[in-house]
Amino acid sequence: MTDSCWLCSNDRFVLNEQLGLPSEETLVRRSKYFIAAVDIAPLVIGHLLLTPVRHVERLSDLRNEEKRDLQQQLSYFRNLFERNGFGILSFEHCDNGKSARKCVSHAHVHCLPISNARMGLVDAVVSNFATGLPSDTNYLQVFLDEQVRCVCGFSSAERARSALEVAAAGVCRPWRDRLQQDLEELPRRLIESVGFIERLKAVT
Repeated sequence: MTDSCWLCSNDRFVLNEQLGLPSEETLVRRSKYFIAAVDIAPLVIGHLLLTPVRHVERLSDLRNEEKRDLQQQLSYFRNLFERNGFGILSFEHCDNGKSARKCVSHAHVHCLPISNARMGLVDAVVSNFATGLPSDTNYLQVFLDEQVRCVCGFSSAERARSALEVAAAGVCRPWRDRLQQDLEELPRRLIESVGFIERLKAVT
């Protein structure tokens, strides 16, 4: 764990608390190696952040048992969303802090429930990505059912992520902008997102 990382497990909700936002109640699932909580500035209702308990900068740095757990968590949320009529967009991005988004240096996966109306747009964007694992330190990788697709290189990954966000949510705004500009609205969105996930869980 690093002293300044607010995604490490002991400090996972420090930023929420500092901003007066819902904190530990946004936790929706925890496994041995991963924590799933509502994103602090959700793009869509139900937007989750899946973070490893151990501090690593990229998912490729995970140990084998952590990678297996990650796959189990991704499968869990894929099944949860799909049996409730939603698609899923799961992706990791790494920009070395260069972009306007100023990515946090703790590996994480965004998991977004996608409506059927938008899933076709998401699929169209992802279909242009290369198949395989990242070969660069700046990248975006999307986790599909049977494969991983990625875009490497800073500029290409930035454009790809912007296109994905527009396809998934109709907007493209860095999370820090959403956090600053929507602060009054965020408590409601976080609690609404928790309720959304709990309703999905209740469907058998």
